Amino acid sequence: MTEKEIIDLPDSLTPTVVVYQNADFVSGLLQEIYQVGILEATETDIASTASKSSESSNKADASGEGRFNLPFFSKANLKVAGEYARAQAENDGSMASDRRKFVYSQAYYMDRVRNALRASEQVRTVTSLMDAESIRVGEFIEFEATFTANEANAILDILTPELTFAITSYLHKAEGIREIQEISDDLEKNKGEISVDKIYKIRAIYDAKAQDQAELAAAVTAAIRTDFRSDKTKEFYATIGQGNEAFTAVTICDAEHFVSIDSDRLLDGRFTVLAKVIADASQDVPVLAKNKLLHRLDIKSIKESLSSFATDVDAQDYVNLDFKTQIEGTSISVLPVAIYI
Repeated sequence: MTEKEIIDLPDSLTPTVVVYQNADFVSGLLQEIYQVGILEATETDIASTASKSSESSNKADASGEGRFNLPFFSKANLKVAGEYARAQAENDGSMASDRRKFVYSQAYYMDRVRNALRASEQVRTVTSLMDAESIRVGEFIEFEATFTANEANAILDILTPELTFAITSYLHKAEGIREIQEISDDLEKNKGEISVDKIYKIRAIYDAKAQDQAELAAAVTAAIRTDFRSDKTKEFYATIGQGNEAFTAVTICDAEHFVSIDSDRLLDGRFTVLAKVIADASQDVPVLAKNKLLHRLDIKSIKESLSSFATDVDAQDYVNLDFKTQIEGTSISVLPVAIYI
């Protein structure tokens, strides 16, 4: 880059690296704020021309006698004194053109939105529980936080219908094997022996039960996953503040807007969030409150049911289903515009 091409950098905020950005939200905000359309790209044409011209005249004297045949003249003896002039004109031309296209990225739009919101004092910086208590729905807030996954979503990411089918089937078949072992042990004490036919009958009963229960468990799991929108929507719990001043911001993200393919990148560090509040501060919100099916169920019953399954020795070898059924303490819900560092 030549000295003339060096661009003076404007005074601005520290550049950011975006891990999540809803491009539709950013574009809409930018147009609302400035009341203009989005400029996606600009082109400039730079053309230059150069030319050179020169002229010269030459003279010469000549004497002589000769016979010339000239058009429209008769034959004659001529003595000439000749002078000739030569004019030479030379033009050298050249043209150079340079076409440049400037593309505006989503990062640029995001920076404009942040600066505009701050300049107009339309965004609040939230750092503690005291700030959360005065937050209202519709406000823009910005906060730094560490993230944990919604445990229900995390479990459903692992607990696919196929895995549920396999675990349920195994547990029921294992129950049948234990019954056969108990019967065999009792007969051995009396010097008896369990018959092969009886083993087949017991196995057949438990296999049929395992198949039925596994199909039902897989169907229920599929319905719950759909109800939780675990494939398209991800919920993360952002912890803002420390100690007694800490509270939770339930951050509801669309999976398609993560810049990184791995949405769990949020769990790896501390990030800044620009978001719009969609739910006021509440206390001890049930995790299943937004679920169309499970919010109808009794939280205590679900907790007892899951805990009994989670404490099963065989089940623990495959999956840990111990999770909190409510968000403890104060929490708000936000819809993020962007998450960055």
